[in-house]
Amino acid sequence: MGKRIEELLGQLGLDTPFGHQAEDVRQSEWFQFVGEIDELANSDDYAFALDTLLGIRETVEHTKRVTDGQRRAIDNIAASRRGPKPGRTSGRRRYEGWWR
Repeated sequence: MGKRIEELLGQLGLDTPFGHQAEDVRQSEWFQFVGEIDELANSDDYAFALDTLLGIRETVEHTKRVTDGQRRAIDNIAASRRGPKPGRTSGRRRYEGWWR
């Protein structure tokens, strides 16, 4: 019987069939950045920026990198939280338009 692939790789000093260590994608900057975007996108406080959040998320997932502009945009969105004000039950103003 022949040797198993793990034995052959061990003899060659390789950890994977491709000759390099497999990277844990969860530790990469872009993956963690997507997690930050998901937290904002799943919050009603940032619904006003949902299109922007999802667009940046899609681009980051496709390119697997984060630009300074994307980082600034997400930081600005996070800083401009539009949730309920303290003492209010909702973040929206009451409509006081035309009444008959």
